[in-house]
Amino acid sequence: MSESNKLVSIDDTYNEYLDLSRHLQQMSFCTKLGFLQNRNVPMLASLRYMSTKLFIGGLSPGTDDHSLKDAFSTFNGVTEARVMTNKVTGRSRGYGFVNFISEDSAKSAISAMDGQELNGFNIHVNVAKEWPSLPLSLDQGVIEDEKRGNKMVSRSVWKDPFVDAFLMKKKNAALNRKIWSRRSTILPEYVDSSVRIYNGKTHVRCKITEGKVGHKFGEFAFTRKVTKHPRAK
Repeated sequence: MSESNKLVSIDDTYNEYLDLSRHLQQMSFCTKLGFLQNRNVPMLASLRYMSTKLFIGGLSPGTDDHSLKDAFSTFNGVTEARVMTNKVTGRSRGYGFVNFISEDSAKSAISAMDGQELNGFNIHVNVAKEWPSLPLSLDQGVIEDEKRGNKMVSRSVWKDPFVDAFLMKKKNAALNRKIWSRRSTILPEYVDSSVRIYNGKTHVRCKITEGKVGHKFGEFAFTRKVTKHPRAK
């Protein structure tokens, strides 16, 4: 494996862990990892997919709950459609969720609607993901368990490049970083952060806005520069 491929592979894994940040305060980190390790279950294998709930990314500012539900009403069993909004301004965050009664209807909606245009914007449709919960501060629980002699995981599991305690405590600092994986999806946690996206040669600076949620990082770092054709003499 080439050095660049290794970096991309490492960054993919690192991005997966950084994406856990919005659920970090709900459970004990050590308890969770200890449970997974005892069962020999990889950390990312505990990711649960909600097969009847779909994530809709790339929504236009004018799309609301009603119009989102109408867009998916041709598929049987739509129970709820919700566009996520800013609590202060009330503006759309550019993504939402649609719930279905059956898994078959949800799959049909993904096949038919992913990449289609809705109110002038091409939307991204996929199964919603429920991340395993971890706390915001990783080092405190680990240190306490080490003092008691309960070393449930080695230090290499929770230090860089997987989960760095310093970065996890300072989420904004973690997000202001280089992005090697162009195929990674932009999640809501990246809004208002600045990243540098790899385009094959260098890293291109990009400010993440609400309208970019649900898109791929690679869409905002072109791999080729378009130049004008020389005039005929």
